Amino acid sequence: MDYLAQVLDAGLAHGLPDSDEGAAALLQLFDATITFRAQFQGRREVLPLLHLLVHDADSPRSLAWVATTLKNRLRRLAQHDPEWAEAWAQRLPNPAQWVLPESLDDQQAVAALREALSVTSAQMAGLSDAIAQRLFAHISMAFSPQLHLARSMGFGGGEQ
Repeated sequence: MDYLAQVLDAGLAHGLPDSDEGAAALLQLFDATITFRAQFQGRREVLPLLHLLVHDADSPRSLAWVATTLKNRLRRLAQHDPEWAEAWAQRLPNPAQWVLPESLDDQQAVAALREALSVTSAQMAGLSDAIAQRLFAHISMAFSPQLHLARSMGFGGGEQ
């Protein structure tokens, strides 16, 4: 989700949805070219493009689909700690509710979308760190000083 949010943010920053080549690049990066052609046959407006990339719950590369799937997978991954998983799931973005600009001329709406994309990227980094620490760390961070001391004394694979 972080990658897709960054791609769309960069695309908006450079006005890609307004050009044929830019729109095609975004569609390719979101793996949505065939879907776009099937749904919007030849239309080149910004809103249908953004709808497919952000809101379309049936497109497996849209931000809304990825967010929903991510929340469900997080709940399943942390089923031993459902309160923690649900708290994180509730904090994650809901792209299906984002307001999309009808054109890139609507600078206020574009700025709001870009801010949502930026926040999404930051949230994904935070979620990644939280998952690693909560679900995959084998020692508590409280033990880190002792581990460092043991390694410095030649125990645990450190320099001797």
